[in-house]
Amino acid sequence: MYSDYSKKFMQLFSDVGEAPYLDGVDRTIPDTLWHYTSISALKSIIETKTLRLGHIRFMNDGAEFEYGSRILREISIEDFSGSSEFFSLFQDILTMSTSADVPVATPFIASFCSKHDSLPHWQSYASGGRGVAIGFKREAFSKVPGFGILPVMYGESNFKRAVRSIIEKIADFCGDAKNNLDGGDYNLLLIDISVMFDAMCMTLKHNALEFENEFRLCNTDYYKKVNLCFTENSGIIKPHILYNFNDISDAVDRIFVGPVGPQSLAYDGIKCFLDFKGLRTTKVEKFETPFRF
Repeated sequence: MYSDYSKKFMQLFSDVGEAPYLDGVDRTIPDTLWHYTSISALKSIIETKTLRLGHIRFMNDGAEFEYGSRILREISIEDFSGSSEFFSLFQDILTMSTSADVPVATPFIASFCSKHDSLPHWQSYASGGRGVAIGFKREAFSKVPGFGILPVMYGESNFKRAVRSIIEKIADFCGDAKNNLDGGDYNLLLIDISVMFDAMCMTLKHNALEFENEFRLCNTDYYKKVNLCFTENSGIIKPHILYNFNDISDAVDRIFVGPVGPQSLAYDGIKCFLDFKGLRTTKVEKFETPFRF
């Protein structure tokens, strides 16, 4: 019975991969998407021909997911406290979304910027200016099924509107499921639904961060079983999945080398490495904007 309702829910939101909650948000994806990272990460990406997508509960800035969760709680109180049906359903979903257990069926993401000259990104994500900005071609992320590029939405208005619409849409469906499923199966269904709200939190950031012009590569088939990998970072074991490039030499357009540290040596080493790995046509440039950290 649970499987039947789970399939019905996925059919109800068959366009979840198209992120209907982003209606009203500019979805124009730039030709080049910039990924700020360390030189060691660049080496790993080229050698393994993969890009790591992190679990949304283990992002570097955990406050991002918590921000979306807080807005969800605010909507629950503001919009649904007067309706026992909606309020009870929304509280049940929030309980599953913020449970202590870490769901495996969930969005995994990698972050990109529309600009290669964002000083905050150099500071925060590229080893304090000692790393690189890798320019990936937009087309590189359209060749693997089950993945997509989504823009981040800044501010709460679109987000709140979408949440209200979805809750109203699924209320009757969940009411029917609750009457026909036992408690365990109904909770499993709520977990499925909570994953969609996790995905929505993934695309929301505070409007003070709009300067980031961020886009996110994510697995759009959230409910498909994934092959998890794990890494340890700062005493925390973090789950992730891998995006496999069909042709890494065709995926990377150019690379900017950070301005901090021995830039010329870093540039020469990267050029030599790329030549050896068959990426001779990839442009490598030095980021010349003067700044201090």
